[in-house]
Amino acid sequence: MSRKKVKLQWIANDAARRATFKKRRKGLLKKVQELSILCNIKACMVVYGPYDPQPEVWPSGGDEAAALLRGFRRLPEHEQSRRRLDQEGFLRLRAEKMREQIEKEKKASRELQVELLFAHCLNGARKVEDLPMEETTALACLVEMKLKEVNAKLDSLRGQQTNSTGGGALASPIVAPLQPLPPVDFLPEGGGGACQRLPELYMAAAEGMRRPDWIMEMMVPYSHLFYDGNYSAPALMDDGRSSWTIDPYFPFH
Repeated sequence: MSRKKVKLQWIANDAARRATFKKRRKGLLKKVQELSILCNIKACMVVYGPYDPQPEVWPSGGDEAAALLRGFRRLPEHEQSRRRLDQEGFLRLRAEKMREQIEKEKKASRELQVELLFAHCLNGARKVEDLPMEETTALACLVEMKLKEVNAKLDSLRGQQTNSTGGGALASPIVAPLQPLPPVDFLPEGGGGACQRLPELYMAAAEGMRRPDWIMEMMVPYSHLFYDGNYSAPALMDDGRSSWTIDPYFPFH
């Protein structure tokens, strides 16, 4: 069972205060003795109390404690005051730590409030144009911080992508995109079939030249460009050529 936390304040009851003094002094004496033995250091303790005419001294006898105090007095002034802590200094140090903790909690609370304001602006619960100057400034700082985090993440991903490609930029395509061909203005009036679809033929040819099997793709998926569904497929000539290749407007002569 853990000991109940003691509230550090002056004990008003005289009997309780006297009992606490004797109990704590005995415990302090034991701790100093243990510290001297465990760490092999020179230590002494002198306690003046309102209930005893003579101070409590350790080590008992006083000679060893007096010699240690004389050696301490021979030290330079800055060495004597280093890490010195009396009751006032202890309370000041404790108050400073509590003040720092309060400021830390206030800062965390402000950050949470700005995060909540950011969420309200995103879901439409509050409008940015209705915010006061203080909240607008805090929101702008938060947005700027988040943008920096996003940019840092993007830079990290780009670095990983560069390393995965051998330390260089991504390879450019082997075949550069072809420029669109100029429109054909020499279509005969009233023409039909392939002549009405020459722009589509040019685009199909530009697309097909990017692949080695373009001629097979031209024969199958683009066959509707060369003849309508109401007519039969063009017959082969004696030399093995298709009859539609004789058309002077066909672009692959």
